[in-house]
Amino acid sequence: MTGGVLMAFGVWLLYRQVLPGWMRGVWKWPLGDNSSRDVVRLMGWSSLLVGAACLPTAYTEAAVEWSSSVALAALAAMLLAGAALVAWIAGYKLSLR
Repeated sequence: MTGGVLMAFGVWLLYRQVLPGWMRGVWKWPLGDNSSRDVVRLMGWSSLLVGAACLPTAYTEAAVEWSSSVALAALAAMLLAGAALVAWIAGYKLSLR
């Protein structure tokens, strides 16, 4: 369920290209004051990728025994989470400029 919410929020950020009005103060904490379209786009991709990484992670948790499909799902989850981390760090650094 969390993955679906994160994916929907990421798509919303990519579509609107502005942070929601409630993202002020504590809710915007790691980001700097520069919330340009590029920063919001990178945060949208990060949210979308983390949400997508939840799906194979749930599969690996639900699998009864370890198999090659479970290993591929775990690898896909790690790849998506790593890509999300790269997008988040790039957006964070861009927001501080």
